[in-house]
Amino acid sequence: MPQNKLTDRFGRTVNYVRLSVTDRCDFRCVYCMAEDMTFLPRQQVLTLEEIARVARNFVDLGTEKIRLTGGEPLVRKDILELVKEIGTYGLRDFAMTTNGSQLTTMAEPLRKAGMHRRTSAWIPWTPTNSATSPAPANCHMCWTVLMLPGKLASGASRSIQW
Repeated sequence: MPQNKLTDRFGRTVNYVRLSVTDRCDFRCVYCMAEDMTFLPRQQVLTLEEIARVARNFVDLGTEKIRLTGGEPLVRKDILELVKEIGTYGLRDFAMTTNGSQLTTMAEPLRKAGMHRRTSAWIPWTPTNSATSPAPANCHMCWTVLMLPGKLASGASRSIQW
């Protein structure tokens, strides 16, 4: 049990944090990416080692749950190394929010690296929610990974335990 616990201004213990590992994505939907998107300069983005240190510091202050987010976390180079590191921290819950486009090759390595679960959202591509790009070429893969029993409503999401 940590000596010092992180609390918010209302005195509640902070036991869950979301860490954004990138502002990049492999889709260009206006749902979460503006038409004139300006990305952070690389020198302003934390290295994977810095993100791991931030995560470790949160754990040392009582955090029990960490979620990696983005943009799309799986486009971050060497993301699996970060997952392997954070996976050793003894978290009660370690999750990732992903669009699912790369899970056909990354799901098993993520699980083996210590990721407990992932949340994937299905926001179907339509001409009205994609500003300038055609439907992503890998939409069929995304659908295969995200397919749920029965009908999948627009904007549905699913948290899946490994």
